[in-house]
Amino acid sequence: MHRFLVVLVLWAATLVAGPATAQQTQTLTGFAENVTVGVEAGVTLQLTRFPNNTFALTGSFDHVTLFGDISATGVPPMSTDGVNMCAEGHECMHFTGTLSLDQRSGFPNGTQTSFVMSLTFDQLENSAFAVFHVGPLDAFRFEQYGTIKFAAPVS
Repeated sequence: MHRFLVVLVLWAATLVAGPATAQQTQTLTGFAENVTVGVEAGVTLQLTRFPNNTFALTGSFDHVTLFGDISATGVPPMSTDGVNMCAEGHECMHFTGTLSLDQRSGFPNGTQTSFVMSLTFDQLENSAFAVFHVGPLDAFRFEQYGTIKFAAPVS
């Protein structure tokens, strides 16, 4: 009986998401909508999970209707007393970094602005969703906001 309980507990522990024990990278593809300007586009991101429970994010919009290359670092949303504020059954990440633009978007090569994104994985529905914020640029003196729905399955 005790062996069965130990095996059951070990099996259940494998179902619970937690920090990576080794660096892990996954590709996320989806559909982004910049709701500030009403433009939609494909997006592909590379998410890297590190054993210290931090994250790296790189990728780009389709460079047809939305432009820019993303580079950001992330952490889980933690309270000031160290509690992970992500809802049960979800894995949440908050990223800060840059959006780099070039001549394809009508900006000089090397143009950068701030990029912030919150990403959540719904482990019950095997889906992921994000909201993002792009800082102002010389030609666009306003901030931009948008959403990304990632293609399933997300694992």
